[in-house]
Amino acid sequence: MEINKIYNEDCMSTISKMEDSSIDLVLTSPPYNIIRPNSTDRGYDLYKDGMNNDEYSKWCCSIFDSMDRVLKKDGCIIWNMSYGCENTECMPLTISEIIKNTNFTMADIIVWKKKSANPNNVSHNKLTRIVEFVYIFCRKSEFMTFKTNKKI
Repeated sequence: MEINKIYNEDCMSTISKMEDSSIDLVLTSPPYNIIRPNSTDRGYDLYKDGMNNDEYSKWCCSIFDSMDRVLKKDGCIIWNMSYGCENTECMPLTISEIIKNTNFTMADIIVWKKKSANPNNVSHNKLTRIVEFVYIFCRKSEFMTFKTNKKI
């Protein structure tokens, strides 16, 4: 694969072409699996939004397994994952399944405060969210040696 070239394709296809232990970091914001009942298109060409929680968790775990192969030693995955009003269980269940069923564990969490809470949540029973969660994953075997950018 060429360095500094954009590949407009399914990430799993791209990962399959990469050499083992060839990248330092993955930064991604996967589809959140939060399709609304009255919506038919979320803008994804290859991904079918609206899986059940088990299917979505298994799909995410398969991505982590593929990233495990291409990440260098001490590499990390930065995973931006929001939660949906329609399915509040999906995000925590998926994070739990990733930790239980892959070689990765959560090293840290960043709470990203957005400039605005758009799209505004108009739900009568939920707060408007101005933050999203960004999870930092490292391999379980590298957790004790995982480096951060903070001074100790």
